[in-house]
Amino acid sequence: RDELTGDKLGRIHMDKQDIYAMQSRRVKALRKTPADLKNSGKTDEDAGDDDVLEMED
Repeated sequence: RDELTGDKLGRIHMDKQDIYAMQSRRVKALRKTPADLKNSGKTDEDAGDDDVLEMED
């Protein structure tokens, strides 16, 4: 008990929860655009090499 304000403090004991299984609100800003979905077919090697030019001798 807090002596100055008179508030009571306590703890709630709960089992561990899997945060990935919890349902949350869908946010439109975090959804992938159709262009992102089209580009998701690239491999990890090709993902960052869009601006790199390879030259042959």
